[in-house]
Amino acid sequence: MKCFIHGDREAIAVCKRCGKGMCSNCSAYTGHSGICPECTLSSLTAQRYEEARTRTGAIVCSVIMTILAIIFLFIEGLAIIALAPAIVIGICVIRTIVISKRINALDDEIGKLQRALNQGTAAI
Repeated sequence: MKCFIHGDREAIAVCKRCGKGMCSNCSAYTGHSGICPECTLSSLTAQRYEEARTRTGAIVCSVIMTILAIIFLFIEGLAIIALAPAIVIGICVIRTIVISKRINALDDEIGKLQRALNQGTAAI
């Protein structure tokens, strides 16, 4: 069996998900996990989608809490309650920043895999 990306190389492993052959270079690229670069790309893309959805939720949370904080600030006697939404806003903003960094890292890895897969015979 030949590597499905590097057709001139012998496969040393078979992907656990799709059954395609992988050469030593492809297997090493995925940390000898037994998952081929194409299946890894698929998993990373799905993970990125979920992270983006989570980030959107954190942004929506920040907007809602900001509105509540503003409302509480202008209602006499409830200004102290505005601290709770303000704390939640801080947490949501920090969470959004952390998730954005993970998305950027996933984008980098996805781009690297896509370029390698598009070239076909390139070293991954």
